[in-house]
Amino acid sequence: MKKILKIVTIIILLILPLTVFGKVPRQFNSIINNDVHNQVEICLYSDGKYEIIISLSESGELIETFTVTSGNYKFQKSNLKLYDIYNNFNMKFIYQKGYLVAEKAFIGFKEFAFEEIELTDYTNHQSYSEEIPNKLLRTRSDYKKKNKILYGLEYGKYIGQGSLSSFMFDINSNQSFELKVKDLTLLSGTWERVGNELRLYDTTLKHTFFVFIAKKKLINYIFNEQIGVKYLKVINFKK
Repeated sequence: MKKILKIVTIIILLILPLTVFGKVPRQFNSIINNDVHNQVEICLYSDGKYEIIISLSESGELIETFTVTSGNYKFQKSNLKLYDIYNNFNMKFIYQKGYLVAEKAFIGFKEFAFEEIELTDYTNHQSYSEEIPNKLLRTRSDYKKKNKILYGLEYGKYIGQGSLSSFMFDINSNQSFELKVKDLTLLSGTWERVGNELRLYDTTLKHTFFVFIAKKKLINYIFNEQIGVKYLKVINFKK
């Protein structure tokens, strides 16, 4: 009898994440440019939410960590689909023998194979409101109303201010752009100016993102509010 109870207890513990939270938490990691100190983490949580986190280190010491996308996910058979809550785009990965391979994702992710590792803390992740998309739409609308005078747009390289200086934005006169973290390209494509707004069309995700033009800087609302990467400042102009 005790043996049967022990077996039942083990079974309950094994299926608890599914019965209580709905999904089994999983995590997949990849290193950036063969540097083990810089990593990308895809975290799938038991409540159906996900985060993609970039961690950057120097000499083994963590210096930056930030979420570049978060939202909801579906994992069916070998297909993983991510639905970003902030910018309303989606990504797709294929699961193959313990690895995720990008089919539709940030352009730099297509060079990686994300290896599955153990995710020990499946409840500790950032919460967000489903009202975020509407809030961002209101932010865009308010900015247009308050900034009707056109600002000048400088071509060249922009860098994130403060502790997030690893974010680089390159805007060219031929209407091409590239957004990178360190040497990892996230977005790349063409841009169009509409008033004080830059519309960035990423040719890999086939989705349009938005950046505001201000006086000698850009205001970046591509990523979620918890990152804090909103202001980019010119550091070098292309001739």
